[in-house]
Amino acid sequence: MDGIRSTGDSMESALQALLSALTDGAAGPVGQDLARKLAEFLALGERGAVPQPLRDRLGQLLTNSPDTARALGAAMEKLRPGSAALVGGDHIDFDGLFLGNVTGAVLHQHFHPAPAPAEPDPIAVGSLPPATPSFTGRDELLEQLDDFLRPAPGPPQPGTVTAAVLAGMAGVGKTALATEAAHAAKDTGWFPGGFLFIDLHGHDHATVAAEQALGTLLEDLGTPAEHLTTQEQRVNRYRSQLDQWPDRVLIFADNAASPEQVRPLLPADSRHRILITSRTAIPQLGAHHLPLGQLSPKAAVALLDQALRLANGTDSRIADAADAALELAGLCGYLPLALQIAAAQLVWDPHKPVAEAVSELRDQRTRLAFLDDGERSVQAAFDLSYQRLTAEQAGLLRMLAEAPGPETGAEMLAALLGGAPRPGVLAALERAYLVDRSSSRTEWRLHDLVRVFATQVAGDDPACVAERGDARERALTHYLGRADEADNHLRGISGEFRCFANPDEALGWLDKERLGLLAAVEWGVADRYTARALDLALCLTEYLRGRGLLEEVLAVNRLAREYAARLGDRLREATAWQNAGDALASSRPDEAIEAFGRAGDLHRARGDRVGEATQWNNRAIAEALRGELDAADEAFRRALALRRMAGDLHGEAMVWNNLAVVLRESGREAEAFGAFAEAGKLLEGLGDRDRASETYQNLGRALAAAGREEEAAEAFARGRAVMESQ
Repeated sequence: MDGIRSTGDSMESALQALLSALTDGAAGPVGQDLARKLAEFLALGERGAVPQPLRDRLGQLLTNSPDTARALGAAMEKLRPGSAALVGGDHIDFDGLFLGNVTGAVLHQHFHPAPAPAEPDPIAVGSLPPATPSFTGRDELLEQLDDFLRPAPGPPQPGTVTAAVLAGMAGVGKTALATEAAHAAKDTGWFPGGFLFIDLHGHDHATVAAEQALGTLLEDLGTPAEHLTTQEQRVNRYRSQLDQWPDRVLIFADNAASPEQVRPLLPADSRHRILITSRTAIPQLGAHHLPLGQLSPKAAVALLDQALRLANGTDSRIADAADAALELAGLCGYLPLALQIAAAQLVWDPHKPVAEAVSELRDQRTRLAFLDDGERSVQAAFDLSYQRLTAEQAGLLRMLAEAPGPETGAEMLAALLGGAPRPGVLAALERAYLVDRSSSRTEWRLHDLVRVFATQVAGDDPACVAERGDARERALTHYLGRADEADNHLRGISGEFRCFANPDEALGWLDKERLGLLAAVEWGVADRYTARALDLALCLTEYLRGRGLLEEVLAVNRLAREYAARLGDRLREATAWQNAGDALASSRPDEAIEAFGRAGDLHRARGDRVGEATQWNNRAIAEALRGELDAADEAFRRALALRRMAGDLHGEAMVWNNLAVVLRESGREAEAFGAFAEAGKLLEGLGDRDRASETYQNLGRALAAAGREEEAAEAFARGRAVMESQ
């Protein structure tokens, strides 16, 4: 602008030079050019930058020279539309300088010198939302906010970060945390210039645009904004006001949706601070970023307890039912909004036990309905986030909710979708805090209540129900193919292995996917998935038993029995009973005997003598484990009879071996020697040299223990001969 500046001595000199030239009566193009330069000065300068003596001189000039006034007005309007505005219906204001009254479009030659500007009121402006009385936890985040809000010693430094973004999923307590930090800063007197609060409604239908937000904040700062018709004008005036404000101000912008909505609200003056909350990550602002997750279990229970005691100081239901309270907090997903609503339900019904609230929340189908107190609703909060998703993002969220495990890797996600998701869609859900990445960064997970919400959304839409069914089919196919191969690895069954190179690799996959596999087995309650869920349950038994997970073995085989019975598959129903008996035999033999009996009954009904014999053999082992040797003897002999009837010589030999052990423990050594010999003879005749040799070795040890050294030597020799024979 030809050397003109808006501050300092050069500004005053430039303005004086312009005024002198105009006062000397420059006319025509020269006068218009001078008016243009003056307009540039006023348009680019700051309000209040013109000293009062120069204001008076400028006003007198315009009063005496209507042509100059009209030229200046036209130039100002071109540079900053609306800057030459009517004020009060009879005064014209050139960017804050009251210069004269008007009639129509004519500036009368009349001037009222502007009064000396009043000093800005140093009393705090605006207000803050009330703090949450039951606020608890978040100590680490509060410390970070405390460091951010604390005034720095010395003069403001360039490059100071003036904004902090608190981001997280709906209901996680962003507003409560920001409010808590703001009130703490207020109590310490860190912001004597006051507090400005605005709810941007970024995730509902009443979203506040940046221009509208600026207007509200300017009003709070005592500056009418109706004559500032563009966002640029409002941003400049807003920041100018903050620059001139005598003390530090804290701005609190709640519920932001995008960087475009809040960037204009950032203060330029590094004294001030702005707190922003959002359900979306906003990394583009150059702000401190503080992501919020769910509360710790301890903090969640403390919130429940504090909320009840605030309503009634003697209400100790949470402390008196610690286990139920912990479960209640877990069913609320440790989410502050859900916890506050659950606490409100208990406050309304002071005689309601915590265990009853837990029972109401356990059913996923009604959980979100329970978490609604008429004013606050978890479902409504999530729905606002869901409505902002694209169709592709919403579909992916629903698919993630169908994933059987708590964490979903790329393979399972591709199975659910029928192909890999398009790049960037998962990241968009992560930015919206609807999904979270695992610590390994290779899997994705949903908050429990988000999963319930997404599942419920899918259940309300027939198209989504069909989509869900197809996805589960694909997921079961994916799991079953890998679980079957892993089971073969663990059982030592040879075959063509495509998924896992060795048993260790198979075991690692089973460990990683265990919770998802168990959840997928439960899908079999729906007829569409029963057969595959049954196959999957039986594939998992060997792995679970090897890991010592007794209750999980029993659970999957309980479901397997139900599924097999529904399908009329007695063989696999019997197999599931046998699996349960095998798992129970060493620790709960009474239950094992019952399970083996049920399996035997099913085999007998099928006419399967070999299967029935197997159950009698297993039952005999369980009887022996609980010290019932006579019952074990009887069960083994029933197994022998069935093996003979079936012509199963190998099975008969194995029963003779087992019977020999029981006979020795019963003190019937001669019968035991005979049983070992019978087993060895059968195995030798079948060509099973390994087992035959082992049996003769067992016989030799038994004979030696009885002091029959010569017979023992013969048995040992027989065993060696069997191994050496061709």
